[in-house]
Amino acid sequence: MVCGNGLVGQGLVEFGFGKLQPNVDKLFGRTIDYAPNQRNLVRKDLLDNNFAVVVNAAGPSNVLESLSLPDQYLDFPWRQCATHLSILGELPNPPVYVFISSGSVYGDTGLEGASELTSLNPISPYAEGKLKAELFLQEASRSYRGGIVVLRCFSIYSDNLKSRIPFVIATKMAKNNSFTLSGTGFELRDFVHVKDVARAIGVVGALQAEFLTFNVGTGIGISIEEVCQIAANAFGIEYIKNQTVVFNGDVRKSDPQNLVADISKIQNLGFSASISPHEGLLRYFQLKKQIL
Repeated sequence: MVCGNGLVGQGLVEFGFGKLQPNVDKLFGRTIDYAPNQRNLVRKDLLDNNFAVVVNAAGPSNVLESLSLPDQYLDFPWRQCATHLSILGELPNPPVYVFISSGSVYGDTGLEGASELTSLNPISPYAEGKLKAELFLQEASRSYRGGIVVLRCFSIYSDNLKSRIPFVIATKMAKNNSFTLSGTGFELRDFVHVKDVARAIGVVGALQAEFLTFNVGTGIGISIEEVCQIAANAFGIEYIKNQTVVFNGDVRKSDPQNLVADISKIQNLGFSASISPHEGLLRYFQLKKQIL
């Protein structure tokens, strides 16, 4: 079962994950202080469905917004997890609880990527909030009977993505043969399709350990300029360096230069990304060309 109706939540449902009733899912995804009748409603739906795995893909997810609303981004994730576990822990057979965290907890990963043993250095309130939730869950795992898995997902996208840098590039390319973007263009990102996030959850959802953390990505870093080149190819535009897309050099302090995953740990369990970033992004831009 997946909680959340954003990019990840919708994508996981598309690839086979169940959901609670709409009114219950809304409570479970957005509420951290329940009235007794609300708590009973959520508990009943969970009991009726008896999910083996519950995925928390809800919560605030805009890095830029977190700069202006730091308190919300720092506190909501861990408090939401606490509320979830307080209800799930009452069930006869508590499910495995999967928390969708972010690779941004590492800060800059360097060119080679970060493993789960890499030091953590969150540089935005969004990333700090994810880390606070992770630390809470690690402590809570001592008493929670279902098992807890943290997935540090890197740059998730889907075929229906309507935000984040791929969508910005697609929107601009549909309107102009040349445009300006912030940054340098050399920033590396590890773009992982939500289908592969679903596959990763399938791999880890059966694990019985108290607390585990895994990176989820492709292990391949691709520069933002290369993403622009892929988009130009999809839109039938000749890409001319420093002309088709001009990068203005403005870099936000909250944006790491490199955000790439070392996925060796989850690969050892049999996971590998089924969609390469080049293949997936090309398909994404081809679809966007048809509708923008």
